[in-house]
Amino acid sequence: MEPHLRSGDGDSEVFRDLDVSPVVDILEHNHRTQRFREGGKSVTERSPYRGAFAAAIENGVDIVVADEDEVNALFQTDTFDATLDALEGRDNLFAMTRSARGSVIVHGDQRVIYPATAVDKVVDTTGAGDAWCAGFLYGWANDKPLAECARLGTFCGGRVIQQIGARIEPGLLDDYS
Repeated sequence: MEPHLRSGDGDSEVFRDLDVSPVVDILEHNHRTQRFREGGKSVTERSPYRGAFAAAIENGVDIVVADEDEVNALFQTDTFDATLDALEGRDNLFAMTRSARGSVIVHGDQRVIYPATAVDKVVDTTGAGDAWCAGFLYGWANDKPLAECARLGTFCGGRVIQQIGARIEPGLLDDYS
């Protein structure tokens, strides 16, 4: 769900009333889980979507992938420590990117803080978060430990920011060790 892609009158009403339970039921039936991403910077205290996101997280979303600002807005926190406190003990898995400060994964009482990797030159940050998410979910889908998932995400995101555009070329993980 990426509400920042929605525009026009009535869209907020459609999204606000969206019932994600059928999606959750289908995914659970198929033994899959879903990725719930808060798109762009549209999730703020004033956003009509914040309540819908919060309800979805309380009612069945397993994984939340978002950047730090989005998670802060969702939980209405204004410091990193307050956000970590808000996430602690939840059943949901939160994968939070922090740009040059790396990433944080919180699942229940487990917390992984993973540093960003230094790169020679940042060319374009377009798609960095999506590339990070792809690497993270690749690790998670392959039953890697959360720290390894964060490492895979960091590797993919670090590669994308060193080129123009967000395209991930085949063989991206060939150099991963």
